[in-house]
Amino acid sequence: MLIALSVVVGLAVVVWGTLIQPSYHLRLAAMVLVMVGLNGTQLGLFLHHGIRHVSTCFIALVLSVQLLVLLMRGATIYWPGHDTTNVFSATVPQVLFVGTVNLSNMLMAVGFVMLATHRLNLELAWFASRDPLTGLLNRRAFTSSFEQAREDARQAGKALALMILDLDHFKHINDHYGHAVGDLVLVDFCRRVDRVLSEAVPFARIGGEEFAVILRGLKQQEVLSCAERIRDAVAQYEGAPLPLYTCSIGIASMAGEVESLEQLIRAADGALYRAKCAGRNRVEVALAQS
Repeated sequence: MLIALSVVVGLAVVVWGTLIQPSYHLRLAAMVLVMVGLNGTQLGLFLHHGIRHVSTCFIALVLSVQLLVLLMRGATIYWPGHDTTNVFSATVPQVLFVGTVNLSNMLMAVGFVMLATHRLNLELAWFASRDPLTGLLNRRAFTSSFEQAREDARQAGKALALMILDLDHFKHINDHYGHAVGDLVLVDFCRRVDRVLSEAVPFARIGGEEFAVILRGLKQQEVLSCAERIRDAVAQYEGAPLPLYTCSIGIASMAGEVESLEQLIRAADGALYRAKCAGRNRVEVALAQS
């Protein structure tokens, strides 16, 4: 709103300096102030809210140079002996100003194309690593996260645990309420688990109603406590339109140097199977097998 108001006021001053009280100095001062305000606002937005990338740095540089030239052009109003009575004067400041404005406009277009390309690449990378329904990591991205977590855990000498979470009787939910409600249940389940986990914890959908979580630097009792909090959060009924549902959780810990993600998943799946056989809505713990 403030930007729009400044542009309207600037244009009004230009009209006044053209039709009512002709004054080249007044028109030049008004346009320089408006352009400095617009460019300064853009530069501030890029510096405070722009992503750190070569494209934003490029645009910020172009805006900075344009600001300097604008300020220089405004200062020429007060230069003694300088002819500022004609917009087409072939003076050095005027030629520099016109040339810089035209060149910076082209460079800004290039910068925005670079920025849009970078943003598109980020979005493509995000969609390539995410489950389209829940927005969680997909299995491929989760595997990469596990490899990094395992390396970090080994270097730091800390524990690493894997939780496999599976919704109980999910087929019944789909059959009885429909797949649309089933999808809502999956999204709601992820929201509830997120309430318990920290943002840095890798959380992925690795199957239809099967999910996985990597926990680093926690003792087995702490991992078990986290799993119980998740199980309890999922079991809380929050009312229509979603039905009451629960989940079962299997836990496996990395006990040696040979554990791979597949080995931990097999061990956690074994614990999950025991939780299902014991009545569901349970947490079971197992050690990863070499």
